[in-house]
Amino acid sequence: MNTAVAPRFRAEDVLEQLHGGLIMLDARRQVLLWNAWVARCSGVAAAQALGARFDACFDQPVSPALLRAIDNTLHYGLPAVLSSALHRSPLPLYPEHASAAGAARMVQSVVLTPFDNEEGQRLCLMQISDASNSVRREKMLQSRSDMLK
Repeated sequence: MNTAVAPRFRAEDVLEQLHGGLIMLDARRQVLLWNAWVARCSGVAAAQALGARFDACFDQPVSPALLRAIDNTLHYGLPAVLSSALHRSPLPLYPEHASAAGAARMVQSVVLTPFDNEEGQRLCLMQISDASNSVRREKMLQSRSDMLK
């Protein structure tokens, strides 16, 4: 391991402060890690998600493309990027200030990384970021560009 952590804080505390989602899945798609950002944006508490099957954690469907990409990461060790341009909202996540009732899903960018633990088991690390601001900025720039034509 090349990362050093001073004993003045815990790595788990850093995971909880991230402004992005982290989910770790095992080969059976069981949740091993569910950080606070995912809990806030999904409305699913970490205690409820840990140990549960990933697609059963949500009350709305998860994108089939994301599930296929997870399987490819777990079975073949293939990393994947699901950009917001092609896969707008693969997970039922909502902005932290909005409730799921009537709110639009957050625009997301998802990166899947194969991760082999010390026992040689293949895991899937899912990194989720809110791409909503980027999409809004791109739309604004496109409209200004259209006005100049």
